[in-house]
Amino acid sequence: MARRNLRETNRGKRMRQAVAVAGARRTELDPSDRRLLRALRADVRAPIGAIASASGMTVAAAGRRIERLRSSGVIRGYRLDLDPAAMGFPLHAFIQVGLCAQHADAIGTFRRWADRSEEVTDYWMMAGDGDFLLRVAVRDTVHFGDFLLRRLSKLGCVRSVSSSLVLSSGKSGALPPVL
Repeated sequence: MARRNLRETNRGKRMRQAVAVAGARRTELDPSDRRLLRALRADVRAPIGAIASASGMTVAAAGRRIERLRSSGVIRGYRLDLDPAAMGFPLHAFIQVGLCAQHADAIGTFRRWADRSEEVTDYWMMAGDGDFLLRVAVRDTVHFGDFLLRRLSKLGCVRSVSSSLVLSSGKSGALPPVL
């Protein structure tokens, strides 16, 4: 009985530690932070004075808050939003990829390949039927077929692929809510 209680105590301790670690990344946002983030979302290139004014704070206070939000990881960076179609890549697809094995070597090999593939605009490791979901941008169906059949399917770590072509898109580049 004592051994069982010790196991349960250790299990509870590990779970509390896991929750503490998971919660450690979260930054509490107050209403002023949220106003500032909404102003940045509206126009990240606006001068700091305009951001501060839209947030109802001084330039110095806005600058300090932006720096704190950056250093805490809430603001991860500023990105350039390019239009793949305007650059000659109008066809988009989602590809679900199943790996031959779910071990570190296969996952690492696949991630390195996806990171180097220019057609892959985003990818996610998934739980469920497939192991990875890719979003790709290609010139046309010939380019897509070449990518799928001659490159992706030839990877030794890939067991299966299933693809869907995008016919039209709606909301794109959505940011997390700033409630």
